[in-house]
Amino acid sequence: MKKKTAAMLLGLSVLLGINQSAFALNEGAAYEAEADQAGEDQAYSDFYSGEVSSESGEEYIPGVIPSGGDLDERSADGVEESEIESTSENNDSDEHRDETEKTDGEDELQTAAAEGITADKISGAEYQISLKSQKKINGGIRFAVWSDTGWQDDLQWYTASESHEGTEYSYVCAIDIRRHKHTGKYYIDAYSDNTYIASGIMQAEGVQKASVVQKWIDEDKGSWRIVVSGMENEELIQEVRIPTWCSTDQSDIKWYTAKKQSDGTYTADINAGNHAYHTGTYTHHVYVTDVFGVRSYVGQTKTSFNKEIFPELIIMPDQKEAVFSVTLQNYVSDASSVRAAVWTDTGWQDDLQWITLNKDSTGGYKGSFRTASLKHSGKVYVDAYDGGKYIKTAVASISKPANPVIEISNLTTKGFDVRLSGVKAASGVREIRIAVWTVKDCQDDLKWYPAAKQPDGSYVISVHKGDHKKNTGEYLVDTYLTDGNGLQSYTGGTKVIVPEPEQKVSVEVKKNKGGYRFLTKNIDIDDITSVTYAVWSRANGQDDLKWYTGTYDAASNTASFDFRPEAHRDFGLYYVHCYAYTAGGSKMGLGGTTFEVNASAEITNSVSGTWFRVNMKPAEVPFEIRSVRIAVWSSADQSNMVWYDAVKNSDGVYYIASHTGRHNSRFGMYTAHVYIYGTNGMSGCIGTTSFKVGAGHNSVSLQTDNGSMKVLASFLSNQNIRAVWFPVWTQANGQDDLAWYQGEQQPDGSWAVWVNIGRHNYETGLYLADCYVDYTDGTRQYTGGTTFTVREDVGFYTVVNSENQATCIVQGYTSSSKVTIDVWSNNAGQDDLRTYTASRSGNGWRAVIPKANHGSAGYYMARLYVDGNYVCSDSFSFDNYRYSTSWSAISTAHAAGGGGADRSQVYTNCIQQMEASYANGFRSFEIDVNMTSDGVPVLYHSWNTGILDNYTYSAARSSGPKYSDFMKDTMYGGAYATSDYGDLLTYLSQHRDVKVLLDPKYTSETSIRTLYKLLSKKASDMGMVSVMREQIVPYFFNERMYDWIYSTFHFNEMHYATYTYGWKYFTEDQFRGFCKFCRSKKVTSMSMWDVLATKEVIKIADSYGITVYVHTTDDTKTASDKLKMGAAGIITNRILPDEAMALIGM
Repeated sequence: MKKKTAAMLLGLSVLLGINQSAFALNEGAAYEAEADQAGEDQAYSDFYSGEVSSESGEEYIPGVIPSGGDLDERSADGVEESEIESTSENNDSDEHRDETEKTDGEDELQTAAAEGITADKISGAEYQISLKSQKKINGGIRFAVWSDTGWQDDLQWYTASESHEGTEYSYVCAIDIRRHKHTGKYYIDAYSDNTYIASGIMQAEGVQKASVVQKWIDEDKGSWRIVVSGMENEELIQEVRIPTWCSTDQSDIKWYTAKKQSDGTYTADINAGNHAYHTGTYTHHVYVTDVFGVRSYVGQTKTSFNKEIFPELIIMPDQKEAVFSVTLQNYVSDASSVRAAVWTDTGWQDDLQWITLNKDSTGGYKGSFRTASLKHSGKVYVDAYDGGKYIKTAVASISKPANPVIEISNLTTKGFDVRLSGVKAASGVREIRIAVWTVKDCQDDLKWYPAAKQPDGSYVISVHKGDHKKNTGEYLVDTYLTDGNGLQSYTGGTKVIVPEPEQKVSVEVKKNKGGYRFLTKNIDIDDITSVTYAVWSRANGQDDLKWYTGTYDAASNTASFDFRPEAHRDFGLYYVHCYAYTAGGSKMGLGGTTFEVNASAEITNSVSGTWFRVNMKPAEVPFEIRSVRIAVWSSADQSNMVWYDAVKNSDGVYYIASHTGRHNSRFGMYTAHVYIYGTNGMSGCIGTTSFKVGAGHNSVSLQTDNGSMKVLASFLSNQNIRAVWFPVWTQANGQDDLAWYQGEQQPDGSWAVWVNIGRHNYETGLYLADCYVDYTDGTRQYTGGTTFTVREDVGFYTVVNSENQATCIVQGYTSSSKVTIDVWSNNAGQDDLRTYTASRSGNGWRAVIPKANHGSAGYYMARLYVDGNYVCSDSFSFDNYRYSTSWSAISTAHAAGGGGADRSQVYTNCIQQMEASYANGFRSFEIDVNMTSDGVPVLYHSWNTGILDNYTYSAARSSGPKYSDFMKDTMYGGAYATSDYGDLLTYLSQHRDVKVLLDPKYTSETSIRTLYKLLSKKASDMGMVSVMREQIVPYFFNERMYDWIYSTFHFNEMHYATYTYGWKYFTEDQFRGFCKFCRSKKVTSMSMWDVLATKEVIKIADSYGITVYVHTTDDTKTASDKLKMGAAGIITNRILPDEAMALIGM
């Protein structure tokens, strides 16, 4: 194809008369260039016949060095100058040419006039092409240029510039082969107005072979440089790379990229460390990649290196020794990093750390550590490891600061100053701290001082002995410097002797008018800003500790304060400690002492019979007396202690008068402690006294009736006896079932009582009974006690079925063979006694008691015998049946009624006051029921009201006290004992003509249901379910509460209390709704506040068959008005039933 093209071009040139000799020369050059290029391609193909992976990851395919010479002898033979073959033949098969036949005569003339195309090299990449013509070519000339490789993929068009000289015209342009894609043969076609004019061929030269030499950089460290020079056509060079190896198998090959220098040479620095420090001959080949991406071999050289290199570990600090760099050189490893252990030679490697050295581009490993990460100055060690393999150790030094000059100044008995000068550290000074302590007591007064830097660069602290427990004598001073890297170093120390002051500090207390004077002397401390006194009494720890600021006199070195004890609470020993405060914020103890704060009084007593009197006359009291209380008791465990509020008479004497009846009528030695209470809150025992109360009026012989439940008491004389009482309780669980029985005088003069074990929870085992005698003079005497035993647990009670029949019910004894019950009426004196044999019934026994068998009214006694042995007794009345009818009373005692001479002792809710009110004619009572914190029903109004103030011990005001604590409490100075629900049931069983309006102090469903379950269980346990059903009338406050109560326990009667509405008026429709509900439930009574009980309201209630009771009414005029309006009765603290009747003229 090439020869054919050349022949065609030559023939065209002959036809056009162009110089044929020039074309002949160019044709030969083209052929020669073509053959040489083919040979070079074959040589490169031979060289790249294998594959070797270099360290950089590039592929290098070296081949066997061609026979006939080394690689550096290889070259690309070719034409040194570009020569052009040109022809006018226009039927060439190149794709860009226009194959259309030219018929235009002018175009043919232009083609005939054109001469051949020539190309001249301007530089390594630029060529000038030109076309000459004997005539001007209209339309100008454009050249199409492309390389022989790539199917015209780099074809470019160039526009020629025109010039002429005479009749000869020249068309010239410059081309840059870098705009194309290849070196070697190029084709050039000339066109004018799309008309082909001429063709030519040129040879574009590539990069030629180079000179390669080696120069040593550091022979000792195995470093040298490869210099590449003498390469022609440098403009075409894109990259020069030098593969280097020493191992025969090229396993240590590494490719280096050479850098172009300013002199036009290319250099690469070779390090034996990149080749495992191999010794022997190193081979270096040089390859050039041109701008077209073609890599060409251009030369080689060799280097001989035979010196062994060992690893080197270098530690270098920065200027301030803040950071130390660590470099590992001359160590060959495939690892990308190694580790190094770093520590100082102080502290047994307590600051050891590990750092990582990462491989860099030189093949070495580099890392660093900060001085601040260590703990000490001095030597620092670095050990390098590759995995578990030890490599090398290096040692450096962290500078220690120089010891400063330590100077002691301003030494006094109070302290001294420390000045440090010449303080220096390589990394700077961050902080100076000075430790100061005395040799006494093993550094217990050690204090660290931060030193303050002065303008002259020195550092100063001031030491006050007050900061060191006021110690004098030898002081030790140690200095420590923390440098800019955070390392602390000991920088020396010294000793100081602080002299003793001439006099020691003393604190004195002297009594003065109205109190005490504190005086502190010999305060030898500078910069005192204030002096304070801490004062407290020995009693109850430091609960009354108070601080007082004294007056400090710097001239006399003294401080003082006038103290009055009003702010404290106790008598006796007091402590006072004195403290000084300095301007620097230090607090120093100066000393302390004790003193007594006392009060004195004359205490006397007198005894007359069972009465006694205790007198207290104040002598010296350092405050105004607010009140005096006297505690009196006789029992060793203080169980009969009573607190009395003393009364002050006109002579200034405080006294109490009382009798043994307030103390369980005990005789013997009594003790009285007198307590005074000041208006300032101080209180304390001012003195005690003792006295003996002799035997009372009588003595007693106490026994049981042949082991039965009857307790008998016989006295030497019954003279002046008003009543006899028998408290009875079981030994188990203390006195939780204590019940009081009033004795009845027997025909023989003795006093007896039958004990109902139902009042004692049907407990078995040992019972205890005491006897007390009330005399007509108002005194009570304890006369002795006895015991008896109840053999087996039993439940025994009587239910009155009708006015003519009752049923005795026995619980248990299922294994017994015979149960009998003796029944008789008290009125008949046992002449109607009948014995009934009980029949088995469920889990017990029953016996029916017809009234006709006895005939009498009043109370009946029933005695239970099991297998012939007496067990217990019960009482009942056929009259009880009539009490199940609707309750009514003109006057109901509110909360058991008012006690005391003026009936002002209210809200007692106790059996004792019920007995008193009963004696005053009350048969109807309003009683409050509440639960203790441990869930036991007791008679009490509410825990969080002022009512608690009436109680001796003022039980807890939130959830209430525990049951055991409540039952020990008393009211109104011990005048009344507390009562529980069991006491109420017992009282009702003994007074079957009494009705109780029960006021529960709860409104929620859960609380109401819980309360009434407890109440009914208690009644069941006591065998008094009938008493509860017949004699208790519970309040309900709304329709829902009625259902809660009635579904828990079926009462015979219930009462609607509207007082939860407070003082609000209800509408007529609301009230009629109340009444309708009551009528539907057969509720026939309701109560309300007096302001709500108008004449109209009472009339509406009456129309529904409901009676209205007014509460709480203590004013006689209001009571009279409401009763005359039609109210059925009043609930009152003070108005007796007879008085209420009188108000309406009855």
